[in-house]
Amino acid sequence: MAINFPNSPSSGDTHTAAGQTFTYDGTVWNPQSGTPVSTGISAPSSPSPGDLWFDTSSGTLYFYYADGSSNQWVGVSGPAGTNGTDGADATVTTYAGIANLPTSGNTVGALAFITGTEQFALAKSTNHWVLFSKDGSTDAPTITGGGTQGTYTEGGVTYNFVKFTSNGTFTPYVAITADILIVAGGGGGGGTGVNGGGGGGAGGVVYASSQSLTAGTYNAVVGDGGAAGAAGSNGSNSTFTGQTAAIGGGGGGTFHEAGSSGGSGGGSGRDGGGHAAAAGTSGQGNDGGIADRTSCGSAGGGGGAGAAGSSGGYDCGSYTTGMADGGIGSSTHSAWLQGASAGEEVSGTWYIAGGGGGSMETGAAAGRGVGGHGGGGDGSHSMSTYADGTAGTANTGGGGGGGQLRNGTQYTAGAGGSGLILLRWT
Repeated sequence: MAINFPNSPSSGDTHTAAGQTFTYDGTVWNPQSGTPVSTGISAPSSPSPGDLWFDTSSGTLYFYYADGSSNQWVGVSGPAGTNGTDGADATVTTYAGIANLPTSGNTVGALAFITGTEQFALAKSTNHWVLFSKDGSTDAPTITGGGTQGTYTEGGVTYNFVKFTSNGTFTPYVAITADILIVAGGGGGGGTGVNGGGGGGAGGVVYASSQSLTAGTYNAVVGDGGAAGAAGSNGSNSTFTGQTAAIGGGGGGTFHEAGSSGGSGGGSGRDGGGHAAAAGTSGQGNDGGIADRTSCGSAGGGGGAGAAGSSGGYDCGSYTTGMADGGIGSSTHSAWLQGASAGEEVSGTWYIAGGGGGSMETGAAAGRGVGGHGGGGDGSHSMSTYADGTAGTANTGGGGGGGQLRNGTQYTAGAGGSGLILLRWT
């Protein structure tokens, strides 16, 4: 039976005759079978979920996909069926973790498989992925600056995490509920150019659980550690949009002077009898230690997030006593720190924000004022053994060790360690 098609049709027009639907592709009328396929160099203007479109300019077949929160054309064959940034094949690229997904230059519709979490990822834009799992889908956040992301498992729960070691931004595209850990920069040790400086206090620690973060951009500011000096300077605050600021650690005191207050307080300088302990910030850290109340009193250790700094003892004569250690840091979130490779590991436990050790004069058999677990620097010693104070470890919030000038020889103090910001969510 002859079929009379319309005169002067336009590309995409359809015509039904004898129970068969035909589509005009700009040249000929093509019979349809199954789902109709639109053809042309531009996508149909009003598609419905499940529609197909063949791009005649690139030779790519697209499927119109609706995931419940967004709608888009997804390439399913031809050049658009690529993965990541390689742009050459139509297979799915595998990545070990979410942190390994390319963050720029992706083709919209690119597919990837995350082996660590058994999720598929779909490129929604050049730098934005949507994650798919058996429990549904979620938009992966965009991280800029000093942030990295990954996953870890704790108590049978797999968490997504982001770690900021310097300033950056965090942009979730859907609302999430996250735990947030903020650590400020540690205080610098005292004792550069003077005798007997105190250890720097650790940076303050703020923990906020189950925080509702709506879609949008959040700024992460990671505090620097304080510089060493005659009196060490305080560390800088760390902040995350909408959260309480973590206060920088107090600097270690100079000779005959108290340390400075801060997230945790700095230790007082040598021979500083009568000075009150430098205060830590309530809920964020602890007080610094004080010097012995004599003319031979070694300097105090800086406070840590887990304990106050030790006070100095009498160190004249035998020079084998009086070590003033920095306060221990916090291990409350050890599993999280381990999963994110953050903080300091000691015998299988992970710590943050340890205080710096105070300086002292020591004999050959004596130790030294050591930094608290969690990145605190060690104090100097300068009698029968000699050593400079050491800096707090970067991205732990640890305080710097105290230094001293003895008989014309400078044993340097250490700067405070920079801070850290962690987020995690399921």
